[in-house]
Amino acid sequence: MKHRSGFTLTEMFVVIAVVVAVLPIIGTFFADGWVASHRALARVENNQLVPLLMKQWQSVIHNTASDQWSVDEKGFAAGTLRIYQENRHLVVDSGASRRTFLLPADAQCRFVIEEHSGLSDCAVLHVNWKSRYMQRENSKDFRFVACGGQE
Repeated sequence: MKHRSGFTLTEMFVVIAVVVAVLPIIGTFFADGWVASHRALARVENNQLVPLLMKQWQSVIHNTASDQWSVDEKGFAAGTLRIYQENRHLVVDSGASRRTFLLPADAQCRFVIEEHSGLSDCAVLHVNWKSRYMQRENSKDFRFVACGGQE
């Protein structure tokens, strides 16, 4: 009697049944891990971006006088200092140096100078973007305020 190497039809069906039963479990495990990692990255991005922008905005404005401030459709200016959005970056150009900060996708920056009687003027940076997590879309809107010295 000859002995053939290989699988019988029954053994092959058993292996296919086991693979079909195990694949969804493995797929769920990796999908949950992928979703969790993307949520964590988005939280890290937001948690790092907001304090960084606030600190930079306030420190840059602190070194300027409010009578030098101006705002146009291109950005904010104070003497030789220019702050503007260039594609996905917020650019701080002081003439001698240029720093860029990566903004989230679809972020929009808007600059305003608020004047209040009896109070010092305030330079305001509005940043908003839409974040997308798990088929949901949330709007993120931040307002950074830096005040000049009282005149």
